[in-house]
Amino acid sequence: MKTLFIPNGHNPDLRGNPEASIIHLPRPSRLAVVPSAFPFVKPRLQVKEGDRVSLGSSLFEDKRRPELRFLSPGGGTIETIVFGPRRIVTAIIIRLDEKEEREFFQPLENEDLETMDREELVQHLVKGGLWPLFRSLPFRAIADTKELPDTLYVRMDSHQPFSALPEAYLQGHLEAFRFGIRVLKKLAGQLAVYTCAEQHSFVLNECQGVVNHTVFGRYPAQDPGVVHYHLRKKGNTGKAWFITGEDVLLIAHLLETGTYPGERTYAMGGTGLASPCHVRTRFGAPVSHLIEACDPLEGNFRNIAGGLFRGRNAGQEGFMSMYETSLVRIPEGKEKEYFGFLRPGLSKNSVSRTFLSALFNRPARVDCNTHGEERACINCGTCTRLCPVEMLPQFTMKALHADAIEEALAHGLLDCVQCGLCAYACPSKIDLSGIFGSAREKLYQEQQKGA
Repeated sequence: MKTLFIPNGHNPDLRGNPEASIIHLPRPSRLAVVPSAFPFVKPRLQVKEGDRVSLGSSLFEDKRRPELRFLSPGGGTIETIVFGPRRIVTAIIIRLDEKEEREFFQPLENEDLETMDREELVQHLVKGGLWPLFRSLPFRAIADTKELPDTLYVRMDSHQPFSALPEAYLQGHLEAFRFGIRVLKKLAGQLAVYTCAEQHSFVLNECQGVVNHTVFGRYPAQDPGVVHYHLRKKGNTGKAWFITGEDVLLIAHLLETGTYPGERTYAMGGTGLASPCHVRTRFGAPVSHLIEACDPLEGNFRNIAGGLFRGRNAGQEGFMSMYETSLVRIPEGKEKEYFGFLRPGLSKNSVSRTFLSALFNRPARVDCNTHGEERACINCGTCTRLCPVEMLPQFTMKALHADAIEEALAHGLLDCVQCGLCAYACPSKIDLSGIFGSAREKLYQEQQKGA
């Protein structure tokens, strides 16, 4: 087993981390699919409001790649199709039947896995709607079914604040995980790299011989893009895909049972919850359904689906998307703080250690307040010191503003893993991560046109 040390990054010590215990929730009355959560997918609807669907029946396909099917997480009736600006489909909401019908796919036995060829396995995953779980670097688009990756990364933990612990989501599913690993080996050969932080001794003990890289470092050291960047410096080049440990379980469920997976474990964290923990419930569950299980506090809180640094505002009536495994509830922080700049900041969270809170070793409280407006970049270098892939965020941002794309690429735009640390730490409140995300999306679109 190899150990990889990532020097940069940041681990904020925050209140509200979820306990490893799991609450099994009853079935919600509604589920949804969020098409906008799939990167670079243009949905073509295959259902309309009022249609009957089964668990695992097709809801939409990608206009550019029709072989990619996106399936229903439940059986019932299409209640609402929500459209956003320019008629973009933002959610397909399904009201569940008391007794749900389900689609059945061909299950695989261990012997089948040994004898079938790789192309058949790919088609199994495509028909079963789980191929979108494989994404390619550097753009994190859904992997091409016709390609063979040189490396497949499996990320066991993310270290993002309030994210799902591998000890929790693997609980009771170790055999399924091992079966999923065999599937990945069939897809990517022996070039699969499994990454896990050293402190997760449970995973390292239970998955002996599976995890082949331990990563030592602060968030986002375990991100596949970060690991690929540092292994690339050692000569590991070529096409790379990645998948998360939670998603390996979904693949194992589909292939072992022949049914589309219906459940997922979510991490629930933040100071807006009295009892942060892990919950197990249906795929695409409503945010309100998850929040109610963890004793939500009264007040003005924001629900962030997908993690503190990378997540989106899911609102009070939103739904969890396919890639999201955590839900964070923190205060909006709209209250005014008079003479805040004169206060010692005994409980403030800060990267620069300019408040007295840096003297006390205790978790800080975090909210959505930026405590100021956007200002010009002052080249302080805070973002550079934190960047895990050694890019120069401030110069990259200025190059993009000057439309100097070649210069932005030279500064490491494609290495960016969109961890959000640069925007979090920026004293000028510049949304660096958002700027890089938009630029990378445009680059991907241009590459697709030229292909």
